[in-house]
Amino acid sequence: MNYLETAKRFLKKRAVLYVALLVVVDILFFTTTDPGKVAAPWLIVGYILAVATLYWIVRAIVAFLGLYSKALRRQKRRLATLLTLIGAILLAMDTVGQLSFRDLAVLVPLALIAYFYLSYGKSKKKA
Repeated sequence: MNYLETAKRFLKKRAVLYVALLVVVDILFFTTTDPGKVAAPWLIVGYILAVATLYWIVRAIVAFLGLYSKALRRQKRRLATLLTLIGAILLAMDTVGQLSFRDLAVLVPLALIAYFYLSYGKSKKKA
């Protein structure tokens, strides 16, 4: 399979379409709002929009990597959810000014351990 065919298959994926759509919505939303002047519900909408965009970007990357790895292809939803959860927690902590290197050093290894633990449990059930 050549690179052109691989690129065409990748562009046909639903995740790529969602990423493109969310980027347009992000541009419209974040350029028309000022976080210092909007009400709290709009900040929550912005956070949800940012997390959704992060999810679909991560899912598109995992889908692209899944073209080359069967293991990633099987676990793309779980891996995308875990990486998005880490990103959402880090974004929320950074937004309120509570993110430190210590938090990062604790959260990322714990999330990786949880991912491997849950993956191991799923593979044992199938075997």
